[in-house]
Amino acid sequence: RFGKAKVVLAMNVLAHTDNVHSFLGGIKNIMNEDSVFVTQSHYLSSLMERLEYDTICHEHLRYYTLSTLRSLMKLHGIHISDAEIINEIHGGSILTYCTLKDISLGEKPNEILQSEKKFQTLNTYVEFATKVRQSRRELTVLLFNIKEEKKSIVGIGAPMKSSTLLNYCNIGSDIVDYITEVNPLKIGKYLPGVYIPIIDEDAFFTSQPDYALILSWNIANDIIHKFRKRGYIGKFIIPVPKPRIID
Repeated sequence: RFGKAKVVLAMNVLAHTDNVHSFLGGIKNIMNEDSVFVTQSHYLSSLMERLEYDTICHEHLRYYTLSTLRSLMKLHGIHISDAEIINEIHGGSILTYCTLKDISLGEKPNEILQSEKKFQTLNTYVEFATKVRQSRRELTVLLFNIKEEKKSIVGIGAPMKSSTLLNYCNIGSDIVDYITEVNPLKIGKYLPGVYIPIIDEDAFFTSQPDYALILSWNIANDIIHKFRKRGYIGKFIIPVPKPRIID
């Protein structure tokens, strides 16, 4: 009825798609030679270099590089014409601009492709696993030492990444008293696997815990500013990549 789309946007959605080939086949069907397909996905390089292991979850079926995206698109007659790495709240993403025309890549995308060669070797992933285990050890030791001092710890935010982090680190309600949330769909529930209760954020400011574990670390600056403004006087803990305390 309206003809082909001039612009197709798939922002933070490609990696969540069960049947990616059917999805891309549908994208191609609504494009013509003048269309642009823009897609944004969590970038594998950012995930590994920043140790964002808690973003690995059942919703994220794939973790892309420019090289893998380029190969995937080509299977469907879609070609990447340009690309860039962007830093945003998801932890670092790869943004690609695609067309049905096979256009030579410019200098910036070629530089990205060159930087990704390390992802074709097994040792890169072995080193990542080692660093993740070290990060887990540092976080658990930090939290256990705080509890040994009879101090209270409360989690802030219950995004999907919080479930991955706390389950992998085996941190339960014996360490984290509860988790605060503003989402009414989560309040009154428990975090899967570790059974930490999720309660309304307002209770946090009444109890004034000694430490606040920021589980939504990707918006840590906003959370710290908000909680200080509301009167929190305790300390914050940011769990990844290297666990650290912020006074």
